[in-house]
Amino acid sequence: MTKNILTRYPEKRSIQKIVSDNYINSTSCKDFLKSNGILVFGNGKEDLALLTSEFFFSRKDYLYFKELMLKKDTKTKSSSINFSKDKIEKVKETLFQKKDEILDINSNMKITNLNMENNEQISFTVDYIETKAGKIDLLDEYAKSIPVNIVSTPDGNLAFDFSYVHSSEANKTIKAITFLSGVDNKFNLSIVSLSNLKFNQKIELFDRFFTYNHTSFLFEDYNFNIEEIKSLKIKKNPEISKEDNDELVETHELKGINSAILNGENLRENQFVQSVLKSNYYFSMAKIRFKSNNTDSYGNFIYFDLIIEFKTSKESFEVTIEESGIYELNPDHKNTEVRKALNPNLKKSLLDNYKKIIFEIYTDILNNSNITNITDITK
Repeated sequence: MTKNILTRYPEKRSIQKIVSDNYINSTSCKDFLKSNGILVFGNGKEDLALLTSEFFFSRKDYLYFKELMLKKDTKTKSSSINFSKDKIEKVKETLFQKKDEILDINSNMKITNLNMENNEQISFTVDYIETKAGKIDLLDEYAKSIPVNIVSTPDGNLAFDFSYVHSSEANKTIKAITFLSGVDNKFNLSIVSLSNLKFNQKIELFDRFFTYNHTSFLFEDYNFNIEEIKSLKIKKNPEISKEDNDELVETHELKGINSAILNGENLRENQFVQSVLKSNYYFSMAKIRFKSNNTDSYGNFIYFDLIIEFKTSKESFEVTIEESGIYELNPDHKNTEVRKALNPNLKKSLLDNYKKIIFEIYTDILNNSNITNITDITK
């Protein structure tokens, strides 16, 4: 276990950076300041960062800061940024021109390991320097590399596809790609975004995924089907007027709630969930338990929990496998969940497949609605 060590008193700019760059989220920071008798009123993250850096704290306090920074998220997430197929030559030309050039002086970001054998096999790496919790100082610098592949999408176009663990890695990758595309968005970049859909269509997207024929896909001799919807995140529909919204949600004791996680059995058919949707809330995240229809060589079924999430703070879409394992059959013929990591190749195939299914459903909804105001990721 790594010891939480801090031998040098942190610099003011280090304190400011860990708050402004989201190494510690604003809520945790405000809670910490409150515990020290400091009440903060204001909305700006930059203001909060500057204010926090003005105080002198004890070594114990700084170690607490560092502990918050060291909390690890080991779940691999997968995301993509779409672009038009007719832009591929422009993409290749720009990648070739910009490779090994510093794109962002603050993080020493650049494109390396460019491979353009053909249009079906284009890949590169986004390299940058990340600042994070150090072993001696509060902050240290580390070299990071995020592989990016250009892949086909179900509608015949292309996408920059990448995987990551921490949101900072996704943010840097998106920043590099949008920089290459330029302020005029010459690649015609876009993302799968709920903001492009009407209220009922946001619910439709999830419902169509829940009822999709997932068993039609075979992964390393396994096929999987949905066993249970474990949790749903709901968000308030911003399109409805405040007067109507308050009147509707008051009945369900959700007044004032903009976002909430719902858990329980038979979740999608749950009467409360049904009533919440009628009160102008929609889904923005689903955690879904998948189970294999066939067993491994030991007679055990495989399971995993897939998370599909649309984020709005920095608009993005991601799929994650949060937990996986096997159902082990006990002598009393009851299944016991035993956590076990999926084979990395199987995990990647699953994530790629579910991303494609969401994209397929999303594109079909857009096409049938004649919606043209697609989210421009460079904005």
